[in-house]
Amino acid sequence: MTFRPTLPWGAVFGTVGFVFLLLGYTLASELRGLAYDPMLWGAIALVTGPFIGAAAAGVVSARSLPVALGSGVLAGVLVADGIYGLTVVADTTSPVYWTTVLVLGLVLLLATPRRLRAVAPIAVLGVTFLAATVTLSVGSAWLNGLNGA
Repeated sequence: MTFRPTLPWGAVFGTVGFVFLLLGYTLASELRGLAYDPMLWGAIALVTGPFIGAAAAGVVSARSLPVALGSGVLAGVLVADGIYGLTVVADTTSPVYWTTVLVLGLVLLLATPRRLRAVAPIAVLGVTFLAATVTLSVGSAWLNGLNGA
């Protein structure tokens, strides 16, 4: 029997996972003697964690609409994050991670239609992917403006 989380449980798991990743990063920074204030990313975790978690639950759903929506969101997040990493923070980080993230997003986007097979869910996948990519890219630019990055 395969465990498939419902969208609400996915939202809970996404939030808890994001918060624990943030706490781990904060602890690792402290152990290395680096000052790090998790307030901004803590707020982002509480706002975006439910969406990312629900999207992940959608990817493994047995129904085509949640698969299309979830895959579109996650692929869009991965591609936007990869583009951000390769263009904004490329001077301070390795391009290997960002390229991998970008490729994984594209693989998810291109592989999902094999599961969907119908035109309408594939269209939903494409629109959701574009919306997520643009929203995250604009949001990242806005946050960088707030932080002066």
